[in-house]
Amino acid sequence: MYRGIEFEGSPKEVFWTALIQPYLKDLIARSYFETRTFCTANQIDPKLPLDETARHLSLGAQRLFSRMADIDRRLRGKGFPSSVDRRPTDREEKAIQDYIDQRKHDELGLVPKPKSRWNRFYHEQQFLIWVIGTIIAIATIIVAAFQ
Repeated sequence: MYRGIEFEGSPKEVFWTALIQPYLKDLIARSYFETRTFCTANQIDPKLPLDETARHLSLGAQRLFSRMADIDRRLRGKGFPSSVDRRPTDREEKAIQDYIDQRKHDELGLVPKPKSRWNRFYHEQQFLIWVIGTIIAIATIIVAAFQ
């Protein structure tokens, strides 16, 4: 807790970098992970849900930084927010938006590619295919034995 000092220097730097950003990045990572896991478990194409997750994360981040700018203004104005200009949050918003976009791209890369029809059939009917292969092998041996 910072007591008896102005909202400048390291308190201000901590407020804008170390206070919320790590938690926000963790929230973004967990949101994407949960969305991708849900889509994989329910065999849903994850592109649209991940896009929707990104949109909600972006809107939430914008609201968060707007609120932080209001708090920053109150702290710098020492209780009189109209006495100081509102701090622009473009840099922080762009950085977090880049992070949101990169994580979405990374999550899409982690989604397993859908199997072809043949691969799905093979994995679902392995025993049947094994039996057919065995019958063909035995039939080949019998035919070769009688020639």
